[in-house]
Amino acid sequence: MLITLFELWVAMDKIVLGQIPFLAEYSPEIPVTLLERLLVRKYSALDRVKQLHIYLKARHRDSSTSLSVFSSTTTNKSFAVRYFYQSPHLAGLRLNIEQDAEKERKEKKNELRTLNKRYADLQERTEALSHESYVNSRGWDCHAKKTCGKCRLEKQMQSMMITIHEWPLPVRELDAIVVVFELACPIAFDMWRSVTFHILIDICTPEDVSPSHPYMTLPKYAALQCYRECHPKQRLTLASDAKPFANTHYSRTHIPTSEDSVCVNNGLVFRPFDITTHAWAANVLVHYDSSKLCTFILPKGPYGTLQRYLADTSHPSNEVIANQADCHKDMTMHEFIAFGSLRSGERLQWMNVLRELRARTLNFRREEVHLLFAQAVSQVGPFSSVEELLWHKELNSVPFITALFAELKSLMASVEGNWLEGVTISTIIMLVSRALSSTSEESIKSLGYLLLQRIRSSTFTLLTELSARMQASSDETVSRELQGRVRDMALTCRSTFDVDGDASLVLTSDEDMEIYAYCAVMIYDNTPSKPGDLPQYSQLLLERDKRCCLVLEASVRRRAELYREGLDYAVVKIWGSYRRGTPWRALPAPNSRWLVSHTSPSSSQLPQAVHFNLVSGCLLVDGKQLGRLPSTIMQHPTYQAIF
Repeated sequence: MLITLFELWVAMDKIVLGQIPFLAEYSPEIPVTLLERLLVRKYSALDRVKQLHIYLKARHRDSSTSLSVFSSTTTNKSFAVRYFYQSPHLAGLRLNIEQDAEKERKEKKNELRTLNKRYADLQERTEALSHESYVNSRGWDCHAKKTCGKCRLEKQMQSMMITIHEWPLPVRELDAIVVVFELACPIAFDMWRSVTFHILIDICTPEDVSPSHPYMTLPKYAALQCYRECHPKQRLTLASDAKPFANTHYSRTHIPTSEDSVCVNNGLVFRPFDITTHAWAANVLVHYDSSKLCTFILPKGPYGTLQRYLADTSHPSNEVIANQADCHKDMTMHEFIAFGSLRSGERLQWMNVLRELRARTLNFRREEVHLLFAQAVSQVGPFSSVEELLWHKELNSVPFITALFAELKSLMASVEGNWLEGVTISTIIMLVSRALSSTSEESIKSLGYLLLQRIRSSTFTLLTELSARMQASSDETVSRELQGRVRDMALTCRSTFDVDGDASLVLTSDEDMEIYAYCAVMIYDNTPSKPGDLPQYSQLLLERDKRCCLVLEASVRRRAELYREGLDYAVVKIWGSYRRGTPWRALPAPNSRWLVSHTSPSSSQLPQAVHFNLVSGCLLVDGKQLGRLPSTIMQHPTYQAIF
């Protein structure tokens, strides 16, 4: 997902640079370090990451490190300022704003002169009058406040006020330019920075962003609302903690007064603000990190406290030895040190992998060990100056891969035939596939494909045994446990097809096709309607399998249509009453992932339509599933509440 997202950003960046060439002088904001955390096992994906790295490195090289489009400091080199000076439209918009403001200010000055003159007239009349008095019942002289004409005029003078006129744009020239730019921000640039912010903040920020509450945002500033021409999806704007004069107790002033007291400068202090997270742009751009998205999480248990040794490579092996007190009681001290030291030293990881395959200190049956190896061999790490993966240089060495395959072959021989070692076998397959993705040596490839073929046959045998055990079991608890093992073993077996290169190198025989299709049905029939409830290891196998199915879909379809025997063998293994009939054919698009065949008729039965889904593994006979209730029933709340 992240690779695709970065590729979309690159495509967008190229489009925007075509429209605004000088944007290339500013930082692309996406750091190359985000690519270093990615988990990639295939050569095709690694090549995509390499192209991304080349592009980002070039963008950073061509830009000035001191220039950022998200900077809250405005100078002559700011993007908004430079764009403004090249845009007649923005210059015209500013002129319109200032002309309208001048017109309003002129009217305000006329109003002030009128009120000041009226005040002077009232003052002159007041000075010509005396306060009215009367003699009360006790013979005292009293001031007749309610009827006194002078008091009435004085009160009228005291109540005279005028609303101030606040200049709509900041006084500082560059600040005013930035405000005008944000009022009519070019859509291409606006979408560029919104998508960039989406990647950095919404996706790559591991912590929740603390919201801020500025007093005023530019879209809500009444004085400029009528001039706003921005895209409705605008994310970044300007905001101010300071209040405008119009919203303070200074918004009105008493008469008489001067023009300087009525015609005031703008009181807002604008800064870049993110509407989505309600945070200042400068405050949220310091926390982004993709490590949380690209790091496996160890489940609770004996290995739960060792997460830091899986997630990072900066810890020295001496630190692991010094932390022996953290060793769980259900783990040996040697295993604790081996687990913690595997990723100790980023350029030693493959050597540590080879050493552990020989020493076998780690319990390869544990899912946590599989996750540790997956993190070590899949994380991209930094690139060299010639675009080589510094952490994976050993995979360019034929002697190293030869030694690696020898140890993997030896490990496979020690667990072959034991269905409890499914995780170990999955780890072996992962390491073989990773090595194959990084070599072009035909001799090495031949060794790898032969090893995968051997593993495929072995795991298929284990799968059929487990499936028979599950069918024969009458204990519901045992059946559920076996169902999970059947699913994971089928996923492990089919992962032997998940390698880079031409699919004809892995789908070489009818037996391969039989194994591929049989595993597909076993996976579909034994996967719950809510895969999110499965352990992380099982979810990881399922995600890998989905990608594998999509990649091989066209090749499997083509082979099934040309050589039907493999798929026939798989169907008869699942449905004993299957009678070979018409050739397998793909349905017309958009249903081309469905293959259909009709069984041959018998004396007691008409032909039956058999459908097989190349991606999901669903097998239908006359539109009905074998061995599993329809998904509409299994996903019903009542069914899920009971079962």
